Amino acid sequence: MEKLNYLRAGSIHLINLTLAVLIITISLTYPASAQNDVVIPQIPKNANFYETVDSYNKFFDQLPADKKSGWKQFKRWEWLWQQRVEPNGDYPDMINIYRGIKNYMDKQNFNESMLAYDWTNIGPFSDPPMGGYKSSGLGRVNIVRINPANPQQIWAGTAGGGVWVSDDQCDTWRNLPFTSFLSLGVSDIAISANNENLVFVATGDADGSQSGMAPNSIGLIKSTDGGNTWKITGLSYYLNENKVLSKVIIHPDDDNTIFVSGWNGVYKTIDGGDTWEQVLNKSSLSDMEMHPENPDILYASTRTWGTNAIYATYDGGENWETVHTIGSTARIALSTTLSNPDAIFALAASRSRNFHSIWKSEDTGENWDAIGTYQDTPNILGYNNGGDSADRENTILHLL
Repeated sequence: MEKLNYLRAGSIHLINLTLAVLIITISLTYPASAQNDVVIPQIPKNANFYETVDSYNKFFDQLPADKKSGWKQFKRWEWLWQQRVEPNGDYPDMINIYRGIKNYMDKQNFNESMLAYDWTNIGPFSDPPMGGYKSSGLGRVNIVRINPANPQQIWAGTAGGGVWVSDDQCDTWRNLPFTSFLSLGVSDIAISANNENLVFVATGDADGSQSGMAPNSIGLIKSTDGGNTWKITGLSYYLNENKVLSKVIIHPDDDNTIFVSGWNGVYKTIDGGDTWEQVLNKSSLSDMEMHPENPDILYASTRTWGTNAIYATYDGGENWETVHTIGSTARIALSTTLSNPDAIFALAASRSRNFHSIWKSEDTGENWDAIGTYQDTPNILGYNNGGDSADRENTILHLL
């Protein structure tokens, strides 16, 4: 019953979370001076689909053709929900859908004779037509992980299609049950180095959280049988809580100790996910890394519109400190390397969603040096191939 109530609450408020994210996207698109001239639509919590569409259409109609940032994301949202709402514009009650599926699966004697036959997939098999970034069928893969205990097995987490697994190094793929039931967004996947069947998945599309699509986060989910079945851990959320997880890390020597970062800080469990303690109370954490040789050292970075920070702990999460900040940025991504375990790299994106800078510390975050900035480096994060320079390859080699 607890699970059913959880799904009911999540489905009721999914639309509000989606629109809240879309409003954030629109507001971040305009500088402060321009926002005074733009009226952000106020959508009542109980507005149905058609009322919401009408409000957003009126909002975009007031904007010049070249200032309709957010329109594409809105149309994605509209397309997603127009196929799912009731005729009167109400949103579907996921609880009834869940009960229907459960009742159907419980009736295993519905036609046992049919199970004896071999079934063949007859299609459709064709891929959607491709012709640029506006083509239908384009999706996004947020994370790819190799099973450390089974290198033949590759795991992939998608922006809105759950978790996929290949057992033959990407020749064939299968979608795992439950993760596709609610079209879960997946930000990260962690597989135990000691038990190939132990997997944790951070739900919620953190990389696309500023798009118009819903993050679809229900917290951290866990599988102890290689993805065949899943359970929601003690770190769980209702969809209307507007929470997204960004990274999950399993302690290399203790499978019961797990760290998770997200929009509301860093959490730690020492009992395999049943209970959690918030060890870092900071918002908008977009990335987290563990020292390659010392699991007591972890780093976390933020994703905010302004000055972003890097935090570090040297005692397994008990205490954290700010070790570096980068102004005029939108996000910081982190990376470590086995070849230099005490090194930590930070890649910062600018508020215009372009390259800002790359920083490096060789003493676990105590001192930092800029090894490339937007002032002396081409925009290697730009849309164009090679950014703003044709000499992209040499630029990257120089930074490394």
